[in-house]
Amino acid sequence: MSAECLLVRRAAETVAGLAVEGARLLTESDPFELIAPHVVELTHLNLAQASSLLLHRFAATAPAAGRPPLDALAAAVERFARPALTRLEHCIAKRSAFQVAQSLTPLLHRAILLASQCCCVAVRDAAADTSITVPLSRAVTMLGEVTTEAVLDRAEHLRPLDSSRIFRAHQAFSAEQAEISRAAAALLDAGAGSGPGEAATAASLFVEGDGSPFGGMPLTPVTPAAATVLARALAPPQRPAVRALAPAPELRTHTWRNDEMRKFWQVQCMEAHGLSVPIDRLALLLLNYVGVECTMAHREAMMKRLSSLPLAEPGCVAEAELDGCCAEARRCGGLRAWVGAVMVSEGA
Repeated sequence: MSAECLLVRRAAETVAGLAVEGARLLTESDPFELIAPHVVELTHLNLAQASSLLLHRFAATAPAAGRPPLDALAAAVERFARPALTRLEHCIAKRSAFQVAQSLTPLLHRAILLASQCCCVAVRDAAADTSITVPLSRAVTMLGEVTTEAVLDRAEHLRPLDSSRIFRAHQAFSAEQAEISRAAAALLDAGAGSGPGEAATAASLFVEGDGSPFGGMPLTPVTPAAATVLARALAPPQRPAVRALAPAPELRTHTWRNDEMRKFWQVQCMEAHGLSVPIDRLALLLLNYVGVECTMAHREAMMKRLSSLPLAEPGCVAEAELDGCCAEARRCGGLRAWVGAVMVSEGA
């Protein structure tokens, strides 16, 4: 497993932990502040991958809850959010400019926030109410639509991102978040934490430092119990999860038949591109790795050979697909000799 993959899974696990531990991801007016410290190191591609992991865990957890309000949310996730994020992962991997596109950053932050809120709802029966799931479903649907229409469809036609559409979506997201936080506070605060009576009890245990009645002086606890009661009274309510979140999916692993190709992939491809590499980028990496001059003719020959492979995703080569050339490489006498043979045959 690459270091980048570990980073993504660790961040997704941490955010999932926040969703399970408490309901603040739903009740806070700006819940992304809770997530931000844990995703600051993630690239755009990492954020999309972490969001997809969280949505996968939500989709696997929701059916076990048996709560009808979750059905519409699960449908929105499956129909809009997950397909859009999968396409976005491939788009970012193919286009290096998308890794630094500032218009994408808030959208990806919103994606991982919505994914974590879905997980938060799935593990709490009290949160699986239409007053929360309906605005959350609208936000998830909007995430899929704006990602598809303002980013992916335009990228496929070599057009710039629709920044104005993305900006309008952020305004709508904020409105939906305000509705979610109000509904969650009403539903989840009831019976959680401590009530006004306990807060009054805590206040009665406090006096001024000189023992006089309440005034403008700072209050000092007279007993350790007073500090404990006041802390409970002022702490944000926490509704515990009633079920476990489904585990993250197992990583796909490939057993390489050619050790030279395995080393090349791990060193040159895994860190930057993950499980698949765009053909033009892979051709350049192969030429550089074996020390062949990167002329236009050589790149075209290599790209022609790679394009002839049975590719699951057009324009990208996965590790198993490259390993399919192992028999040719073995007959040629190694990876360097195979690349040389491709140059001689002009990719035929």
